Parts: sequence; C-alpha cells; structure tokens
Amino acid sequence: MNAPERFYKTLDKMNGRDKGLDVTVEAVRAAFIQAMGNVPQSLGEAVFLRFLDTFNRSGKPAGAFVETAYGLGAYIDLFWMDYGGSEYPLDAADWKFLREEVSASAGDLDLDILTYIMQQILEHGQI
Repeated sequence: MNAPERFYKTLDKMNGRDKGLDVTVEAVRAAFIQAMGNVPQSLGEAVFLRFLDTFNRSGKPAGAFVETAYGLGAYIDLFWMDYGGSEYPLDAADWKFLREEVSASAGDLDLDILTYIMQQILEHGQI
C-alpha cells in the first residue's frame, strides 16, 4: 500500500467518529506529515497549515473536516512524484503557494522531488 492509500485509509477510519475537532485535526495532521515521507517537516507543516486556514475560512461545519482532508492527498501524490488525475486537483492559488514554499525549502528537498515539483508548477503556469 502506498502513502496516499495509507493516508486515505486513515481518514476512512476517522470519518464519522466524533472525537472533538482538536483531536481530529491533530490526527489528520500527524497522518499527513507521515504520508509526506522524506519531505522536510517544516514544508509539510506549511502545507497542512494552509489547508487548515482554508478550511477555517470556508464556513464548512467542523463535521466536514475529515471529508475535506481527503484533498490533502493531491499534495501527497505530488511529493511522491505521482501527481495527475487527482480526484482533488490543486488550483492556481495552490500552485503559487507551492512555488513559494518549495523554493524556500529547495536546499532541504531531494533533487528528484524538487525537479518534479518545479516541472509540475511550470506545467500549471505558475513559473
């Protein structure tokens, strides 16, 4: 089972369980950071915090948090160099955010991952 599948399976187990939003957010964060693999933790945290901020501003009820978190799978796919055909595609604002964050973390990223992500950013018109 690959990293995105494990992440989705973890979300499947959480979905519908009411353990409180704080506990759920922390569990999703931990699963996401783990699924990001060999990505600097600061970069994974930045992506998660952006997702969390977007969710908080969305006006969605707290009960929709886990369901919305499936969208983080697109980032996991990207950092595992398998982005494409995602059920939850990244939008232009996501690509701009990634351009800035990945550039800031470039020295800490595996060169193959960095090259792949920058190619994806270019293909999505953000360079």
